[in-house]
Amino acid sequence: MAHFDEIPLVIDLIKYIRQKKYKIFVNLMQISNKSELEIIKVLNVLNKSNSVDVLYFADSLGAMKQTDIGRVCGIIKKFWKGEFGIHAHNNCGLTLKNTIKAIRCGATWVDSTILGMGRGAGNTRTKELIRKIEPLKRNLNFKEIDRCIKKSFLDLKRKFKWGPSETYAFAAANNIHPTYVQVLENEFKNDKFKILEILKRIKNTNLVSYNPDLIKKFFYSDKERKTKNW
Repeated sequence: MAHFDEIPLVIDLIKYIRQKKYKIFVNLMQISNKSELEIIKVLNVLNKSNSVDVLYFADSLGAMKQTDIGRVCGIIKKFWKGEFGIHAHNNCGLTLKNTIKAIRCGATWVDSTILGMGRGAGNTRTKELIRKIEPLKRNLNFKEIDRCIKKSFLDLKRKFKWGPSETYAFAAANNIHPTYVQVLENEFKNDKFKILEILKRIKNTNLVSYNPDLIKKFFYSDKERKTKNW
């Protein structure tokens, strides 16, 4: 996974790994905030390297809609010479719809996890996705998936509480990186109203990338910072 400005910096590393006979997947992060020209420039760099097998794009903030997915897929299909895929985040509860949209727009690689397990809002649910893909639906044993869920993943979900929520949806709609929500949830013991209050206070600040120093600056009062010895 790499941000757009990191791609030129990792080309030599990509080529080196490719020489070792590994298959190379590159996942472009935060593509939702990029213009067509910015996307084309990065695709040209990756095409020129002739070392990437599969290009992924990530809905890093979990805020993309199906129209956004269609736009990005259209650009990739036009300017990328290889296969591509999507890594969707479920901040707004749209991972399944967005993943299916990407498939219909030409994506041949998609990510999913059991019960949507993933950091914060989580990812596309494997079982739901399989039900939408006819060849997989016919050939996979849902009983085995259910057995796996009951054996391990229900307890994990209760423990780690991943999945979409009002706070993650608000952050996604206001271009706030989901890690801020995670930190706030830990700090305020999942107090939804307190977390939303803080998110609303800083929603006009550019927080698309996580910076721990900004938590100290924006999320706490002077009195609270002194209490924490910041």
